[in-house]
Amino acid sequence: LPRPPSAGLPLIGDTLASLDDALAVRNGRHAQLGPIFTARFMGRRYTSVRGAGLVKKLLQAEHVTVETAWPPRVAELLGPASISTTHFAAHTALRRALAPAFGPAAVAGYVGLMQEVCEEHAAAWAAAGPGLGGAVANKAFTLSIILHVMGFSGGAAWDGPAAKARVNDLFADW
Repeated sequence: LPRPPSAGLPLIGDTLASLDDALAVRNGRHAQLGPIFTARFMGRRYTSVRGAGLVKKLLQAEHVTVETAWPPRVAELLGPASISTTHFAAHTALRRALAPAFGPAAVAGYVGLMQEVCEEHAAAWAAAGPGLGGAVANKAFTLSIILHVMGFSGGAAWDGPAAKARVNDLFADW
């Protein structure tokens, strides 16, 4: 793959230039080197690909021509059995099982529910004032969306703030 001429210090490559305008740096590299090139960012080598045809070609060549991997911390968060980290038959089985939940009709049905949850959490964040932990609030919001979309939004197991807090603590620990 084409490698850009020296850009900055060894190992960090485009890191410093990208801090100001990463998109401009990448667009410049594509203009200079074409639709596919390798470079360095924050000490790590990366490959940049532009164009639907090339991306499709790469995705279809997974485990033949190319290997993809999540950064270690992201892979740890996703877990070994998530749709994003599984391969081959296990990945296909997960996609088939989840497809009905992500089809256009299903997603259209979630919009109103997700809006309600967003408004509820936005009101809680606004009422909490400054100092609210962003990561904790985002985890609670994400869990709430997941549970509401999956249908666990009511009933005794999810009734009241104490039950929500217990479930949120379990989710945060995971």
